[in-house]
Amino acid sequence: VAADQEARKVRTERAAPDRFNFPRGTKAGTFLHEALQVCPFDRIADSEEMNKFKVHHAAIAQTRGLLEQWKQNSLPEEASYPDSPDPLEKWFTDITRARLPIGGDKSFRLCDLRAGDWIPEMEYLIPADGNISAQRLNALCIKSAKKVLGHEPEPPLVLDEKTLHGYVTGSLDLVMRVPGTDASHDLYYVADYKSTHLGDSPECYNKDAVRKSVFDPHNR
Repeated sequence: VAADQEARKVRTERAAPDRFNFPRGTKAGTFLHEALQVCPFDRIADSEEMNKFKVHHAAIAQTRGLLEQWKQNSLPEEASYPDSPDPLEKWFTDITRARLPIGGDKSFRLCDLRAGDWIPEMEYLIPADGNISAQRLNALCIKSAKKVLGHEPEPPLVLDEKTLHGYVTGSLDLVMRVPGTDASHDLYYVADYKSTHLGDSPECYNKDAVRKSVFDPHNR
């Protein structure tokens, strides 16, 4: 009885659905990645377009059991789940309107991208043919990591094979072109979507926490 009362107390104290109590795991991560994969960034700032996007993906989340799980993770038993999943709309709005720095005091937002300026899930296929050494790739990865972290990642980035054969293949979540810091050239960026849960408040997602998460061995 005491355990049931305590469980009920915890459920009653839970907040309404938000990004912090959204279901976790592969199914939830795949849902978020797929949504951003088809997001019409150049039109998403329009309220009608955002509403269509939200309704469509809320229906997908419903069929996959994510909305029901979200309800169980958040609302108390006696509360009713809102008919319109507004938390999804706010979440996607914040994602697409967040300012991303590109140097100096310049920044851009995903909703500022123009049609034709991004490629979702861009595939790559690079022939190795035994002429790409793991040692060289390790050195490149470490050099890049040091620019972000200020030091070498721990544990170190290490590929087991001495030489790579065949092909290096995969896909990039998002490749995008944005206006440069001056009018003479454009800039190109690669975005890798992450849905790792780091805590239950915005403060848990500061720069240091995100950097540490990106270089965590489980996320590499």
